Amino acid sequence: MDPEGAIENLDELPEGTTVTIPGEVDTSKPGTQTVEVEVVYPDGSKDTVEVEITVTDSRTDADKFDPKPKPVEVGVGETVDPNEAIGNLDELPDGTTVTISPVDTSKPGTQDVTVTVTYPDGSTDTFTTTVTVKAATTTPDPGEPGRELPITGAQAGVLGTLSLLTMLAGVAIVGYTRRRQAS
Repeated sequence: MDPEGAIENLDELPEGTTVTIPGEVDTSKPGTQTVEVEVVYPDGSKDTVEVEITVTDSRTDADKFDPKPKPVEVGVGETVDPNEAIGNLDELPDGTTVTISPVDTSKPGTQDVTVTVTYPDGSTDTFTTTVTVKAATTTPDPGEPGRELPITGAQAGVLGTLSLLTMLAGVAIVGYTRRRQAS
């Protein structure tokens, strides 16, 4: 901090006047604070005045914020929402925009994409994350008319047993009938 900038009429004071801030100024956080400034004249006399100073945060938004990459999953043919690639979007300032490099969602697979976060002050952060394109999965509707589903599990066991018993009964009847005709 330039202590001479704290005295508005420094150009009206005698040549050789010096200005110092004897204490520490807390510049770790933005805001307004009152500090003592010591003005020493060429004849050795001093004045101490209180001045109000404003500490500003000169960092860019990109320096202040840290977007967290988040992997994204979409279905085949779906559009990727760039905002989904940021895990802490709600912590970034209003007016922040997110863009991603092109993603081919025509086929399943995982792709690396570049994500660019542009802040309201024009500064940017860039990082890489992944987009996974998932294949579409469908489950047949068992109640769908005209669709015959295969018989599985316990039903197959019961039907198989009934078929076997019917076949054995048929063989027994044919055998019995032939024996009666033969006698």
